[in-house]
Amino acid sequence: MNFDLGNACLGFVNGMDMVGNLIERGQVDYAILVNGETSRQITEATIKRMLDPEIDETSFREQFASLTLGSGAAAMVLGRSDLEPDGHTFTGSVNLAATQHCRLCAGNIDHMVTKTRELLMAGMELAVRTWGRAAEALGWTVDTIDHFIVHQVSKVHTEQFAGVLGIDLTKVFRLYPDYGNIGPAGVPIALSKLLESGKLVRGQRVAILGIGSGINCTMAELLW
Repeated sequence: MNFDLGNACLGFVNGMDMVGNLIERGQVDYAILVNGETSRQITEATIKRMLDPEIDETSFREQFASLTLGSGAAAMVLGRSDLEPDGHTFTGSVNLAATQHCRLCAGNIDHMVTKTRELLMAGMELAVRTWGRAAEALGWTVDTIDHFIVHQVSKVHTEQFAGVLGIDLTKVFRLYPDYGNIGPAGVPIALSKLLESGKLVRGQRVAILGIGSGINCTMAELLW
């Protein structure tokens, strides 16, 4: 079975969910998730539009977020725990949606329109509700999680996300200073970079947190 799954910036984490469910029901033993993001086309097209002398302030502001996008690719193999006794456990996830905000960010390969402030506020509200669900379902508290892998749009987004949830920023591996907003690839790349840093060790609990257009919020856990 070979298929695409897309859900804005949450595509990779949703893919982990999908594969986990297939494994749990015995339909597959292994699966590989692959995600690749390129920002070249939308960056070049956005710059061209923003250089147009006829562009108005509203259109300029709504397209500015497109220039924060980055490029990257990542892959992850998931399999049955009895076949990979030395692997790392994908514990589970919770998902919530607030579809009344579906038009705050919309785009395609060469044009994205984002109401940045409204999206940030709506996303934070949804994140708080999703965190409450994760606390119930996964037994989370800010003190029992060792690392937070957050889908990172920007410095403001990351710090406000941590602030509303009461997360210690020293537990958040920050990817955006070097790579920008890589969309769904940001989560597995941040996890990989955290591992390379030597700070991630076996037995630690890793929370994966993300907000995507729609809007949707997903929170998941890995036991390393």
